[in-house]
Amino acid sequence: MPLDTTRLRDEIRKVYSEVVGDPKKGYHFHTGPEYAAERLGYSRAELAELPDAVTAPFAGVGNPRERAADRDDTEDVPFVLLHAIAELPEEALGAGLGRLQAAEFLYETSLFPDIEYTFKHALTHEVAYGTLLQERRRALHARIVDVLESRARGRLGEQLDRLAHHAFAGEVWDRAAGYLRAAGAKAASRSAYREAVTCFERALSALGHLPESRDTLEQRLDLRLDLRRALLPLGDARRAGRIAAYMANHFWWVGAPGRAIEAGERAPASGGSLGDVTLEATASFYLGQAYCAQGSYAIALASLRKAVHAGGRDSQPRPAFVLYLSWLARCLAERGEFEEALAVAEEAARMAEAIDRPASRLAADQGRAFLRVRCGEFALAIADVGGHRALRLVVNLPPQLVLSDSLLGYACARGGRVSEAIPTLEQAVDQATAMGLMVEQALRATWLGEAYLLAGRIDDATRLARSALASARAHEERGNEAYALRLLGEIEARHGSARRDAGTHYQRSIVLAGESGMRPLVDQCHREMASLGLGDRAGAPAG
Repeated sequence: MPLDTTRLRDEIRKVYSEVVGDPKKGYHFHTGPEYAAERLGYSRAELAELPDAVTAPFAGVGNPRERAADRDDTEDVPFVLLHAIAELPEEALGAGLGRLQAAEFLYETSLFPDIEYTFKHALTHEVAYGTLLQERRRALHARIVDVLESRARGRLGEQLDRLAHHAFAGEVWDRAAGYLRAAGAKAASRSAYREAVTCFERALSALGHLPESRDTLEQRLDLRLDLRRALLPLGDARRAGRIAAYMANHFWWVGAPGRAIEAGERAPASGGSLGDVTLEATASFYLGQAYCAQGSYAIALASLRKAVHAGGRDSQPRPAFVLYLSWLARCLAERGEFEEALAVAEEAARMAEAIDRPASRLAADQGRAFLRVRCGEFALAIADVGGHRALRLVVNLPPQLVLSDSLLGYACARGGRVSEAIPTLEQAVDQATAMGLMVEQALRATWLGEAYLLAGRIDDATRLARSALASARAHEERGNEAYALRLLGEIEARHGSARRDAGTHYQRSIVLAGESGMRPLVDQCHREMASLGLGDRAGAPAG
């Protein structure tokens, strides 16, 4: 039988009137071809000519008035776009649209330069969209992105909002991130900051679906900068402070401690002024990490103590608190404050045991192992982190495992197990490079260089020591620069032809270590210079 649009329209109006009469009630709706075919007797062949986006089956419970109230309007859709995605001949599509117009579901909003259509009521659009299965929706949105891009070459700026919306809904994540960021920037340029914030946050969400790489890390950083700028005019200090804190963490990760400090110093002030203890602790921790990477251990200690104080005010075991304690122990160890470092590391271990999570145990073990390494207790360090490799099957924490591998490899090298140490350290260096983890890459390279030296691979040791020195200088890591210089001094003294160069490297290491308060390293340099017959002409006081 021919499609009786009047009958179909009257049936829907009847349901609408029931909704108006009882707006509190939840309704079970069935619309689309199956409803029309089974309940009203229409021909399935006739209904099949209409686009799925309009007629597919829908079932749901709710109040359509409330759902429609969430939409101020519906999107105008050009005929050429419908033709591209409907997979129907132009004549059949035109006929179907004509019937929908006659039934007062659609109407034309523009005739020039392209014919455009929109739903007459937002509720109709909502119901029609709800008929589609999720995978069909995703495919349609992705197809729309392709069509819009092909039609708007050179004029993508005019379609930014549409492209951003459809790319996100179509799960085309790489393009969604780009279009959403551009749409956010466009909104911010006209002072529509709330709209800009929404776009930037959705762009970050899109990036979260992509594999982690240096490029996605840089995009996340840029987006957080954009987001912070959009939040400030809105007076959202708490969210701006959180973004500043995580920006500090990102800069630390990529080996830019100066920029991390610049970002991190803005966040603790926000947390303190707002009474946000979590923000204050998080920001202070990231700031402490940055100062530690820079070799400013005294300042790092102050920030890390602040994080521990803020994070432990309620005395409840928390994973973040274990991490704060672990880094505090590590920073104390670099300065030779071993007794306090051991007390802090043991507290972290007790808390990790109470929490009983793999990530917390990793953090606690690493803090204690780092202390053992600086104390020269290599067998104990191996015992602390030796079992972490098995945790790869349990936890997905690549940066944490890189640190464990580094500590294990170095402890093995210094503990006489060089053949085990070298592949472990090589893997740690390679994995850090692959994930863009540039912070402390100089230290990892120095440890690998030491392992090569112990194995008698002098050329490899020299190459790694020089690479470590260049990396430390490029990433503003003065403490790790001192370690690389010490290694170069040892290589030159034992295997080089210019002992004067060896003495120079040692002396520069002592000066840098002294400025950073690294007593163990200063003492090590003095001992080695004396044993190698280099004299002790540049003993800088340890501060």
